[in-house]
Amino acid sequence: CSFDKGLCVWMTDSEGDLKWEIKDDPAGGRYLSVPEATNGRSVKGARLTVPLAPPTKAWQGGDLCLSFRHRLHGHHIGSLQVHNPSIWNRTGGHGWRHAHITLEGRGLVD
Repeated sequence: CSFDKGLCVWMTDSEGDLKWEIKDDPAGGRYLSVPEATNGRSVKGARLTVPLAPPTKAWQGGDLCLSFRHRLHGHHIGSLQVHNPSIWNRTGGHGWRHAHITLEGRGLVD
């Protein structure tokens, strides 16, 4: 999903206390961003989920690869995490970075 036409199959998770926003990239395309918390602090952050259960024909329950580019930028930046359970975490960094994460298919629901 390039976010050029919206969130694709991704859904905003209601558990978060911040909301993802789709932004235009000056270099072309679009990306997701999280605005600073208006009260100066977020407890739950912004969350995205994609439903996986029950396995579809395209996905038969095996391992999945999540590949994405990310940039953590701002004065009060927290961290970017992949959960289910927590399997990847990034805090800080300079510029855009690329991540490849293997999600073990057994037991994945979203």
